[in-house]
Amino acid sequence: MAPPFDLELIVVTAKGNELWVRLLGDVEIDNGVTTKLFGSIQDIDVIKKAEIAALEAFNEKNQILESIDDAFIALDNNWIVTYWNKEAEKLLGRSKDEMLGQLIWEVYSDVIDSDFYRNYHDAVADGKPRLFEAYYDTIDKWFEVSAYPSNAGLSIYFKNITERKNSEKQLTELNYKLQKQAKDLSISNSELEQFAYVASHDLQEPLRMVTGFFLSSRKVQITN
Repeated sequence: MAPPFDLELIVVTAKGNELWVRLLGDVEIDNGVTTKLFGSIQDIDVIKKAEIAALEAFNEKNQILESIDDAFIALDNNWIVTYWNKEAEKLLGRSKDEMLGQLIWEVYSDVIDSDFYRNYHDAVADGKPRLFEAYYDTIDKWFEVSAYPSNAGLSIYFKNITERKNSEKQLTELNYKLQKQAKDLSISNSELEQFAYVASHDLQEPLRMVTGFFLSSRKVQITN
């Protein structure tokens, strides 16, 4: 006896329509000759087309999530990783195969009680999105994060903004230095003005004395 068969096929009906069917059956063979064929045929057209549509939608979603510049991860209601795109692999250094099916807080126990942890739990608790920036010190990177809760769990988009944050820090430090230099210059100018005032005042009396002496000398000369 040959092994039983279970096939899904497209057949063409008498009206020329294509129809998905499932064939289940068995064959009896005697001395290499088929002696009996028995089984059943099922109409699975609606189910099969729904499966194909769902698969196409899933593949389209995957293509979109893999092509975006943002890292993307999805978590179910038990904090289990259900999606991990290639940008997430690049930024966090862990592969999709490594992360799928994992409890996120076991893999990333170092972020418990961090801004990431608090915002994710708050989003799930009140059902409202969270948009925030946070620093992940383990890998020395800043991230801009968007977390969207749903009935299925939590969808998280994030991008590396470390370069921008470093530039902002450098700009802040530069502004501080400039403000300090301006303050120091203002103090220096004030001190110079005070010095000029004192010097001018101190020189006025000797000048008056010299002027008085000169005038007195001229009077004496004229008298003589």
